[in-house]
Amino acid sequence: MRRGLITLAFLVASLDVSSAQTTFKCTTQGNGSQSCTDSFNFSLPPGAPGPAGPTGPAGPTGLTGPVGAAGPAGATGATGAPGPTGPTGATGATGAIGPTGSPGSNGAPGPAGPIGPAGPVGPPAWGTLLITPYADRSGAVPLSGFTVFGSTHIFTSPDTGVSQVNFYLDDPNRINPPFHTEGIPPFDLGGTADDGTALPFDTLTLPNGTHLLTAVVSLAPGAHIITVPFLVNNSPLGNTGDELTAL
Repeated sequence: MRRGLITLAFLVASLDVSSAQTTFKCTTQGNGSQSCTDSFNFSLPPGAPGPAGPTGPAGPTGLTGPVGAAGPAGATGATGAPGPTGPTGATGATGAIGPTGSPGSNGAPGPAGPIGPAGPVGPPAWGTLLITPYADRSGAVPLSGFTVFGSTHIFTSPDTGVSQVNFYLDDPNRINPPFHTEGIPPFDLGGTADDGTALPFDTLTLPNGTHLLTAVVSLAPGAHIITVPFLVNNSPLGNTGDELTAL
């Protein structure tokens, strides 16, 4: 018992106990023996801090915070200096031909020009085909448009400058040979007698109806062609002699 207390006291002294309390207690048993116990209470001063422990693992990443409000607009920057002049562009393609313009209106007629000098005198104008019931050719009228019957006298006029006349009946395009040709004036369709009078032309050789007589008159500078219509009407009324009427 005493050895234990001594040992405890040594431990306390070696531990630099600042406060200690020893309790000793004895209990008498029923058989008259005693049982004693002692207790020793003390408190130790705080020791020096131990070394730092190892760094723990990193914690989880925190949640991303909300986007902040937009800041105010910055001030307008200064105008930059003009850039250098670019190279000349390539020549463009030729444009398509435009639509045709509408016709212009006719201008007002200009003033009449001065009268020109008279031209040279031309050859005399040639006449026409004439008809008469008389062999001496008196009382002749133009053949064109007359109704004739029986025997009559048809001739050209005038004769001046004429060298020949070819007569064509119902052949204005002169496809066939002439019906009659006269080479000496006067030029009669039925021919000319030796005494110069006209021989008659018999219309009974033609059917009733309209006919065409064409005369090709040969003149010194050329030829003159004339075609005239006339009507043959040899009715069965017994008309005789040289007669003609207007259409």
